[in-house]
Order: sequence, then structure tokens, then C-alpha cells
Amino acid sequence: MTAPRLLLAGWHGADIARSHEVLTELLEACRTHRPDVELLAVGPDPHAITAQHGVTAVPIGDPITVDSALASASGVFVGGGPPWDDDQLTARGGIASLLAFEGPGDFPRRWKVGLPAVLQVALLAVMRGVPLHLHSVRLDAFDDAGARSLAGLLVRSAATVSAADAGSAARLVDAAARSEPLPVIEQPAAALEVVGPLIPATGGLPSLPLGRLRRRREKLA
Repeated sequence: MTAPRLLLAGWHGADIARSHEVLTELLEACRTHRPDVELLAVGPDPHAITAQHGVTAVPIGDPITVDSALASASGVFVGGGPPWDDDQLTARGGIASLLAFEGPGDFPRRWKVGLPAVLQVALLAVMRGVPLHLHSVRLDAFDDAGARSLAGLLVRSAATVSAADAGSAARLVDAAARSEPLPVIEQPAAALEVVGPLIPATGGLPSLPLGRLRRRREKLA
């Protein structure tokens, strides 16, 4: 029997010191509500994360590495980072850039800590069917149609979801075409009280991406 594993992502931004403070708060909340859960941080500097926080970490922005970590995950918690807006997506070529990766060192630091890399983790979780917990999201503006569609997809697909403020909640509801309002949870660590009970008691078998499962079924047919 293996311990359940929860991936933590989206807590990082340009302010490195504040990013580590947010991760500390998330880890403390996880250990309070689910001390049995194995924690893995997805962030821009895995070595610094492990040295400072004592948890295993993998580099964000590398879809292959992140997808491998997701294979045995019981859930993914995304939240606590900078506001969502169009600027960083536009600079990288739109939502098509989310799965782009050329190799270590081939992308700027902004990409490694920024919104595209965070959305990549969330999207990969949805593609794998791993429960996505999307919390304390601050949505400033998604004027690009593709970005709005992606935000709506993630909100609709999330096992649990909240916004950091009422304005963000209203914009996310609009993007997802939801009839019911989103809860407002200002601090991401507070959301672990909601998420904790939903994490299974034991870890599951490694999962395959939904696309791979479909292709296997087609071959068998």
C-alpha cells in the first residue's frame, strides 16, 4: 500500500522570498489536515525547494517531467501565485505554447515561474484525469478567446475550485459558463481544509493520459 501523493504548483512568482513563504504555508496546512499524504512541489528551482522545505521537487515548465510526476499523483493543488492575465500567454504565442519545451535552459526565467508554466501543470492534470484542485485564483483579464476557453475548461474540470476575490470569481464563472457562483478563498493554504478530506487514503496505480488510452482502445478495436 502506497501513500497518496499531492502535487503543489502555482504558488510561485517573481518574488522568490514570498513564493517560499506561500509554499511553507501550503506545506503546513497539508501536514495539519492530511499528515499521511506525500507532498511534491512543482517549482522553478527544485534544488532550493528541497533544501529549504525538505520535500521532493520537480522543475516546472518541463511537460515531460511534470507528466511523469502526475502519473502516480492522487491530486494536484494549483494556487497562490500571481494574477492570471493575457500578457505572458501572448508573449509566448498563446495557449499553444503551454506544451512547448525545447530542453533545460532553453526558456527564460519568466516562463519558468510565470502563468504559462502554471497552466501547463493544470492542463496536464486534466488530460491525465488526475483530480485538479484550483484555488485562490486571481483572474485580472483574459481577453484572448483561447485563454478564456482554457480558464473555463480548467474551472469546469476541477474537483474543487475557488477564487481569491469576488471580481475574479465573477470572471471565472463567466469564462466557465457556470450557473452557480464560485466560493472566495483569499489564502490558498486555507483551501487545504476543503481539499484534504477529498484526497484518497492510499495512492493509486500510475495513470495514462486520456489520449493514450483512447489510442490503445482504437488499436484493440
